[in-house]
Amino acid sequence: MSSIVKGFAIIFMLILHGYSQYKYDVPLSFEYANIPAHAGFNICVGMYAFMIGFGYAFSKTKDLKYGWNHIKKLMIPYLTIFFVFILPTCYHEFFSSGWKMMLYTLLGLDVKFYYYNWFIYVFIYAMMVMPVFARFIDKKPLRNTAILVIAAYLAEVFAHFVILPHLEKQLHFLVFNCLTLTPIILLGYLFAHEHYYEKIRIDHLSKPLVLFASVVALCVMIYLDSILRVGFGIVFELFYAPVAIGAIAVLFSRFEFKYLRKVMVKLGWASMYMWFLQALVHTPIVRTVYQPVITIFNDINLVVMWTIVVLFLAAWLLRSAIDYLMGVKGKL
Repeated sequence: MSSIVKGFAIIFMLILHGYSQYKYDVPLSFEYANIPAHAGFNICVGMYAFMIGFGYAFSKTKDLKYGWNHIKKLMIPYLTIFFVFILPTCYHEFFSSGWKMMLYTLLGLDVKFYYYNWFIYVFIYAMMVMPVFARFIDKKPLRNTAILVIAAYLAEVFAHFVILPHLEKQLHFLVFNCLTLTPIILLGYLFAHEHYYEKIRIDHLSKPLVLFASVVALCVMIYLDSILRVGFGIVFELFYAPVAIGAIAVLFSRFEFKYLRKVMVKLGWASMYMWFLQALVHTPIVRTVYQPVITIFNDINLVVMWTIVVLFLAAWLLRSAIDYLMGVKGKL
């Protein structure tokens, strides 16, 4: 089910980024694209943050060693894509940018050479703090999660007025993103720890009703995210993401959706590779090399759909190759 959720999240992300006009070097037709409507797909950020905490709840050790192992698993595709695909196209600019810029790029703190890499430092941060947070939540789950969420918000307010004004842009984003996403990560852990989704009973409900309610709930959350995402320092995906994920879980628990299920599971399996690979076609300094692969159509709707297909195939091949080299077993 986690793979299915990640499959939906990566589709939402590619739709969100794909409809941004400034990310294309060639003129495309947006005549049949409702651009404002795509803003709601920002919910993918909350979904991924939620899944960090949700997945962490199933770890056996919940220590720094566990976190370090998962950081390595994330850094492998990230750095592979950078050194194999990005660096050869801009090595002069990269090595002349200075040691700080190079370090920031590798840690996800700067997007000049690598778009969408912020997830790196957020994930590292989560793996470093969750051993402490998880043990605290385990003692009194609901109460202690609420305490940590409030503490994270107060820390964010303090940082906004006292710390952030004195930090350079890259570190500003690091502190802000980590603190604003912390409540969503914590909520994901709480939901998994308390098995909230498993407690949703739909056995007595008719399939048409479950289908209608799940689809409506998912669409409403996406719509709400389009009209109110951030306010007063609160990322409202704290509320939207759990409902959206629950709607997906309920839907796929009640219906087999044999072929769709296989597609979404495979998309989830490849989702992190797709996330990093999309930087190739959108990052200004490298997209002149890779973007022509996706702009073979003029209509933006076709471009977005084709981008999803291309990135999935590339992610499939790349992850399969890396898994093979690392001795990871599993069906392609």
